[in-house]
Amino acid sequence: MRALIHSMLVSLSRSCKEIPSMGRYPPRVNLCPKQSDVELVDELKKMICYLENPEWSYLVNKPRQVK
Repeated sequence: MRALIHSMLVSLSRSCKEIPSMGRYPPRVNLCPKQSDVELVDELKKMICYLENPEWSYLVNKPRQVK
C-alpha cells in the first residue's frame, strides 16, 4: 500500500511541475520512499489541496484539516 501511495505521489508531483506555472507554486513534497503511511497521506493531501485550489497556492503551506 505504501509503495502504491508513493508512486501516486511521485507521478502527481511530476505532472504538476509540467503544468505552466502562471504564478502558481506547486507544493514542496517529500518524495522519500521511507516515509510512514501517515506521512505519505499528508504529502498526498498537500497535492490534492493544490489541485483543488491552485490560485491560492501561495497562501497554503499546510493541508486543510478534514473534520
